[in-house]
Amino acid sequence: MDYKKSKNKGYSFVEMVIVIAIIGIVSVMAIASISMIHSAKCKDAAVVFDSEISELFAKAKSMNDFEYGMYAIRVYKDGKNFYIQKGRAKKFGPIIKFKVDSENPNDYKGKKVTGYARISYTAENDSGLDYPVDWSSSLDATWTATTTIQCDGDMGSFHNGDSLTGVVIAVTKSGDVISGNGAYCFFRKNGSQVARVYVRKNGSHEAR
Repeated sequence: MDYKKSKNKGYSFVEMVIVIAIIGIVSVMAIASISMIHSAKCKDAAVVFDSEISELFAKAKSMNDFEYGMYAIRVYKDGKNFYIQKGRAKKFGPIIKFKVDSENPNDYKGKKVTGYARISYTAENDSGLDYPVDWSSSLDATWTATTTIQCDGDMGSFHNGDSLTGVVIAVTKSGDVISGNGAYCFFRKNGSQVARVYVRKNGSHEAR
């Protein structure tokens, strides 16, 4: 009986090159997709931030004279995430007393804005608004160098007299921004700027 011997030649060099090329193309597409997703989430964070600013101004207009302080939000970083915490504020020179609202989610920490971006803050000056070219001017370092934020009252893990980080945006009933006016820039973790939100002293704000 004759047996035909089959020879297993394996992959040819051309086939190997084609497979490697396909793997490379798929990898590039996957990296590009992830990059687009991160950019989109970063832009979404800026939109959420701007909508919170709009809500803050709307609340401030309805404020009566018997309520505690000004309506305010605190933007701060906890770990790798940024949060927006609602509250009330009173300003005493360089000191801001911030009272945390009971309506804040996440054990009163506030609404999580993003974990995909870095947020930088540049204060508005007499010449107008500017914005940082990179994320190295951190949210906390830029602000806390000139302003002290203290917790006013107890709410969850936030206790009276605690030192708080971040930026407090406080608005009067007439719509003037008493603190926190400036440019908030949203950067991807690789350092590229994706969006920015301007909050002006006169009460106007916009997202770009």
